[in-house]
Amino acid sequence: MLELNWDNGIKIQSLVNRNFLDSNKSIGRSIADKCNFFRNFKRSSKVKVMIKKLLLLFILLANSVYAQERLTTSKGEITFEASVAFFEAVEAKNNNVFCTLNVSRGQIYFTAYITDFRFERSLMEQHFNENYLESKRYPKAVFKGIIDKFDSKIIDATVRKHWISGKITIHGKSKRINVPAFITKTKEGILIKSDFTLNTDDFNITIPFMVRSKIAKKVNVAVVASLK
Repeated sequence: MLELNWDNGIKIQSLVNRNFLDSNKSIGRSIADKCNFFRNFKRSSKVKVMIKKLLLLFILLANSVYAQERLTTSKGEITFEASVAFFEAVEAKNNNVFCTLNVSRGQIYFTAYITDFRFERSLMEQHFNENYLESKRYPKAVFKGIIDKFDSKIIDATVRKHWISGKITIHGKSKRINVPAFITKTKEGILIKSDFTLNTDDFNITIPFMVRSKIAKKVNVAVVASLK
């Protein structure tokens, strides 16, 4: 049985005080830990926001550099003519040709959708799409090439002749070509013009026997692209 006296009372009080202080210290540490957690969380959130802003800035800068390196147009022109003397003219024009020029590398790309070629006669346009180019099966013509010795720093208002070499794909058949091009600088960007000849046999384009004498196998092609 515990006897309560003055000395025991002091000892008990001292023990209570120590437990109370230890308890307060524990609570203090818990509160401090929570405060540190929220401080670190806020710092972490700020860091995340900062990282997101930096990534956004990087993307914007990258897009800006990308835009500076490339000039494009969706309104390029391709005209072709396969007429034979003394017969009806066979010619068409496409005003919706896509073209992209990588200025730093001199790489150039053309895409022309076959159904965008317009003829003077609708029946001729129908035959062109259904019988000759089979536009449902082969919807587009594509060219990928490089402009020889292209340097955007020396391009100015003076018309300069270059050579463009690459691969053209028409009617599902590809052929490497090397064609001349005349390049000049304009207020908007760069103007490219090219004239060359293609052979229908190279692209497995069959001309029906009934009209073979009226349509030339060698097709004259003219390309104009104003790039911005």
